[in-house]
Amino acid sequence: MTQWRRVAPIRLTNVVLTVFAVFGSGLTVILALALFTDWIQWTGVELTGLVVAVVWTALAWRMRLMGLYVSDHGVRIRGPLTTRTFAWPEIEGFDVRQAKGGMGFRTTQVKAIWVVTEAGHAHQTLLWFRPHDEPRDRVSPLLLREQRFHETLTELRGMLERAAA
Repeated sequence: MTQWRRVAPIRLTNVVLTVFAVFGSGLTVILALALFTDWIQWTGVELTGLVVAVVWTALAWRMRLMGLYVSDHGVRIRGPLTTRTFAWPEIEGFDVRQAKGGMGFRTTQVKAIWVVTEAGHAHQTLLWFRPHDEPRDRVSPLLLREQRFHETLTELRGMLERAAA
């Protein structure tokens, strides 16, 4: 596997973000065509709309690509603004810890998979779940089901073992 593969399944949030990105792309194309063909009289409002559409589209595509990816080379964590890549030899293991941040969740209830490096640093992934014994104040498409979370953790640990062999 030389290409990067997303570890977790496609969730509802990815579908929604794809719709946002396609909408933004279409709006950007229409506004850009209008600008270059003198289709409409341009004022500051239209130019502002074009800028907003471009930023909207870029953010939607970036957020759509967030997640944890794996390949023969290692693990890649794509966040909202940054991407971190770790080669398999740099990784000591994968751990389950409290999630930091939380995207509106009370983080005491949310667990995440963390990549622990040989240097002793831990990096949070966007693979989260809320333990079944915790009270649920709301259901979220941002959280994996507990069984899928643990299957993913087992898969990652197995890949690390195979890479070390």
